[in-house]
Amino acid sequence: MWVSCDDHTRVLAIACMLLAAATDNVIPADPAYLKRVAYLNKLPDLLPLFKIKFIEYISPASICVQPLASCASTEEETEQSRDRAETETHSLLSAFERFWLEYPRKVGKGDAERSWNRQKLHTQEITILTTLRLLKDSLDWTRDGGQYIPHPATWLNRKGWLDQARNNGNGHKRPSDEEIEAATAELRRQGAIR
Repeated sequence: MWVSCDDHTRVLAIACMLLAAATDNVIPADPAYLKRVAYLNKLPDLLPLFKIKFIEYISPASICVQPLASCASTEEETEQSRDRAETETHSLLSAFERFWLEYPRKVGKGDAERSWNRQKLHTQEITILTTLRLLKDSLDWTRDGGQYIPHPATWLNRKGWLDQARNNGNGHKRPSDEEIEAATAELRRQGAIR
């Protein structure tokens, strides 16, 4: 599966291997931490590494890096094995953990998880993740070092993914319906959501 990865994923895999070498192959499941210690330009997308079983979720706080040899395969890998890997990866992470991996501001995880569970947001996972992927790279969320990104619990409590106005007064623009549909199709194609 290594050969099927894009360059960004390969660089991230190498960074994970270097970090894991000193810690018995266990590293924090925190994209902000990986960005900082690996000197990455943006938060890493760990989902492709989960899909190829290069990393494995072991707890809310950590992931295990698998030896590279166990991830290597030929280009003749079947579509069936890819589908199976996507299904297994999807089942390893809860809907909230997938949200947490995507959310660019890692503060107040307990509050965010309580909000997620109280509102039963797993039923709206596709809409939330799709909107979040579009918002987290937006100028409004990235300017001034991301200081205008709301805390995750705040964003969940105010249902930030449902804002109908293009600008809700806080500078956070909601993607258009067309952008959400396109991003949803891409997330499904990647196997990040079902």
